[in-house]
Amino acid sequence: MAIVALLAACGWCLGQTEAKPGGGCGPPAEDCLGADCRRGEPVIFGKPYVAPRLSLRVVGEEDGRPLPGIKLAVRYVWEWLEYPYPERPFGVWSEGSYSSPCVTGEDGSAAAAEFRVVPRGWYKGAHAAGRRPRFVRVDVTLVLPKCLTSRSYGRRELDRCRRRGDCELTLKVSCGDLAR
Repeated sequence: MAIVALLAACGWCLGQTEAKPGGGCGPPAEDCLGADCRRGEPVIFGKPYVAPRLSLRVVGEEDGRPLPGIKLAVRYVWEWLEYPYPERPFGVWSEGSYSSPCVTGEDGSAAAAEFRVVPRGWYKGAHAAGRRPRFVRVDVTLVLPKCLTSRSYGRRELDRCRRRGDCELTLKVSCGDLAR
């Protein structure tokens, strides 16, 4: 999980997708690494999940000041049953995801729009009975000059903030000297 988040964030850092300037997020795009890119069309779909609009705020942990110009990657993650899988006779849950690149504005905030995730998979055999793809979480990864840090928000946490009508997430950063 951490490796995929790191690679997705690094792929964005290298300019594969575009963030909106001034505190916004770009449109989500499906993450695709290595053999994942050659799977073909999905054959099974899970229940769609609408991830709420997220207001992200990045502040320094020590002084609480907003941090402008910070790169973020928002990943919408689902699981699907992968079968066959080496040394796992009944298959294994694998992850798929969409990523949305973001940059914080002058006030240290960025907004990720509401996004409809349709979990899908590439195996629909006997071992998949009752095991449909499912949405599991949103990962927010911060890409800083001296470190990379990530925070996950599970489905239950996202549903709770949607019911409250407030999905403002404050991310406190402590990666040494943040001056650029």
